[in-house]
Amino acid sequence: MDRRVKKTKRAIQTALITLLQKHIFTEITVSELARTADIDRKTFYLHYHSINDVLDEFEAELTQQVSDIINASDRFNLDSFIDGLTHMMLEKIDIFAHISKNNDYSFLLDDCKNILAEALLKESKTESTLGREELDFITHFIAYGVVDTYKNWLKTPTRSEIELKKTSLHIKKLVSKLIQTY
Repeated sequence: MDRRVKKTKRAIQTALITLLQKHIFTEITVSELARTADIDRKTFYLHYHSINDVLDEFEAELTQQVSDIINASDRFNLDSFIDGLTHMMLEKIDIFAHISKNNDYSFLLDDCKNILAEALLKESKTESTLGREELDFITHFIAYGVVDTYKNWLKTPTRSEIELKKTSLHIKKLVSKLIQTY
């Protein structure tokens, strides 16, 4: 992808993240997004058809990041996976914190849960002796628990990196025990 295109798309995504912290998604207009990104509306439409497309691209990037974390080694490693999720969250903590506190973005949290569940399911299929239905249930249970645990941490006013690392350690222990059970 051309360097200028990347720069413009990054500016649009950054502007969307900025606006999401001030407005409900449905209230954001292309004009406001373009103005915040310091581009023309025409430039916006060269890259996207709608604001939903920007959000879809953001979600696709999250999906790719989760996939990259999983595929970082030949074999799935729970500790590395949780550490990767924690690092990913710290990189975009402001947007994740805002999303967690605002019920208008519950669809994004649901998407995150489903992205994580699908990634876990894909990885689990190769090693599990469980049936598809049972495996689907377990991976969704884990994904929803992990995302909601992070969400609760993000809602705390004193969220510190130390507390996040403690939370991640608890997640690792609990999920590890759950996986060993099955």
